[in-house]
Amino acid sequence: MNNLPNSPTNAARTSPVSRGPVLSPPLPKRPLPPAPTPPFAALLSAGEISVPEWIGRVRLAAACRLMAKLGWEEPLITQITLRVPGSHGAVILVPAFGVPLGEVGVSDLVRIAPDGTAFPPLHGERLEGATPSVDLAGLRPHLALYAARQDVQCVLRIHTPAALAVACQGEGLRIDNAWGAQLAGRIASHDFGGLDFEDAECADLVKDLGVREVLILRSYGFLVVGSGLESAWHTLSVLERSLEAQVATESMSGANEPLTPNMARRCAETFLALDPRVVEMGFDRALGGAGIRLVDVLTGH
Repeated sequence: MNNLPNSPTNAARTSPVSRGPVLSPPLPKRPLPPAPTPPFAALLSAGEISVPEWIGRVRLAAACRLMAKLGWEEPLITQITLRVPGSHGAVILVPAFGVPLGEVGVSDLVRIAPDGTAFPPLHGERLEGATPSVDLAGLRPHLALYAARQDVQCVLRIHTPAALAVACQGEGLRIDNAWGAQLAGRIASHDFGGLDFEDAECADLVKDLGVREVLILRSYGFLVVGSGLESAWHTLSVLERSLEAQVATESMSGANEPLTPNMARRCAETFLALDPRVVEMGFDRALGGAGIRLVDVLTGH
């Protein structure tokens, strides 16, 4: 059977104009978030949290568990944050320090202000009555990026073996496979200055990233930003696959077969033209493939 992208039997066909997928039939709608637990239902009713924040909590907690399931968590170092519209201004959600990503539930997400100040725990949060604990040093680059770029709604940082290996190489990520080529022109690099991320380094980090989405933290790992959780996740997934491919080919004899300029260009164009609904569906399918249900994150495990 012909499975080429232009095949009429394929549900996602390639448009000759945008090179992005033309969806036929329409994609299924995003799964609705589970009904909030009674404490959060009361908070929603009282206007203490917004509906976007509740949805953000559910999907961020699911993303944390997915990162752990895929083996992308480096305990106490891996960071994922999400900016959502709050009832009283922007709120940044971050997993409480010390909670394993594989156990994060909606009640384990701490609300912090753009300056890093933790809000008092809400009724219904596991940390109610206690001072929320967050890794402020590790969050400084996230907060700096949120402050500098209004288009950034999600920031992730990974330190997988493949990410660390490529970050240690002088040439960084090579654009010689179909995954890496999708990120062509979207990658920057930064000379990592230490685990405490002082203010001066955060300013340099913001400057180095510019308007791009992927930043190599030399000898440390990678940072990814996105206009939403799903878009950041999609970029991260493409990045991690390209990193793994690069590390694998490094162990093989012989030179890589280079991509033609036309192929590299088309890969990058397809990445840019991807329908946001496809990106959302990809995230939801990744959750399903890992056996993670949205209802599972209503409580921590």
